[in-house]
Order: sequence, then structure tokens, then C-alpha cells
Amino acid sequence: MEFKFLVLFDTISLLAILSFNFKLLLWPYLLIISAFYLVLKGIVFWGDILSFIDIATAFYIILMLFGLNSVLVYFFIAYLFYKVVISIGNLA
Repeated sequence: MEFKFLVLFDTISLLAILSFNFKLLLWPYLLIISAFYLVLKGIVFWGDILSFIDIATAFYIILMLFGLNSVLVYFFIAYLFYKVVISIGNLA
């Protein structure tokens, strides 16, 4: 049951990054919540390489709020998309 919530929050984080990158997100607090969630998840599942990437994604989200716009965003979008697809496949 708790893994369904993780998939939902990963999906929300993915959509927040996508919409902020393309200037569609009018509520930047969703990015702050997503960054907090990814840091918390990275700490809870500490030791796995994906946890470190979660923390790096959260750090990049915070930098996006300060105006960083680079090609790295597509790496983090692909990473979150990969996690969502694999997690949905494991739920079935």
C-alpha cells in the first residue's frame, strides 16, 4: 500500500518538474514539496544509488527555483519517468 503512495508522489514530482521547466507551473510551492519529499525518501532508503539520485534531483529542483535552466533537467525527468514506469510495473 505504501508503495502506491511513493509512485503517486514520484508522479507528482515528475509533473511539477515538467510543468515548471516549460513555464506552466504557477504554484512553485509544489516544487518545494517535491524537493522535500525526494530528500526525505533519499534519507529513508539511504545506501541505494537511486537514493543519491533522489537527493541530487531534489537539489536540482531547489536550484531550478533560483533560475537554473540547463539540459540536466531532461536527465532528472527521464530518471523520474523511469522510476514511475518501473514502479507501476512492479505494482501489477
